[in-house]
Amino acid sequence: MPPSEPIPSSEEGSTSPTPAGGVLFATKAGARPVTSEVRRLLRIGDIDDVHLSHLSEDAAAHSADYSLIQWEGPAPTEILDDLVVLHSRMTIDAPLEDLDWEPENWTPERYREREQRVAANGSKCATIVLPSHRGHRLGMLVKLANLAYLRTSRPRARALNTWNAAINDHLVGINEAIGFRAVERWRAWQLELPSPTT
Repeated sequence: MPPSEPIPSSEEGSTSPTPAGGVLFATKAGARPVTSEVRRLLRIGDIDDVHLSHLSEDAAAHSADYSLIQWEGPAPTEILDDLVVLHSRMTIDAPLEDLDWEPENWTPERYREREQRVAANGSKCATIVLPSHRGHRLGMLVKLANLAYLRTSRPRARALNTWNAAINDHLVGINEAIGFRAVERWRAWQLELPSPTT
């Protein structure tokens, strides 16, 4: 887990400005801060259903040429190749700030392995829209559909977390419009190791 840093005082969840132990360790090790990520929390009991209904109507109006597919458990085989493409784009399209990250090679087998790990952890954690399909409120459509499914299938759930790069204005805007509020900032650090000698 990246060392946590305090949320600015204007945001919910402000803490002491004292550097976390992880920050001190990373600095002494010679690592540099490269990305900032913010955890946002949505309290289910605070949801404004009228507001969500307006968001949903707007998203549906902009995405009329698309259809929504939902599932629980392993992804349907017929969309596996599409999911591989989407996950391959995560390291290309996601805002990385100063993080040096090579494009990842995804295969159907690797996706199925990740799928099993995520299921074992009891979570799902990725939202991405291909550049050629952006501008149709698909991010909002998917987020709202997942929230609706959570409330129906997990009626005892009381809160929902989401993490976004601080500079990912588009997804941050979607999450805050739904009602997520910032509670914690994480900083990722990168340590460049010397090349092995031959």
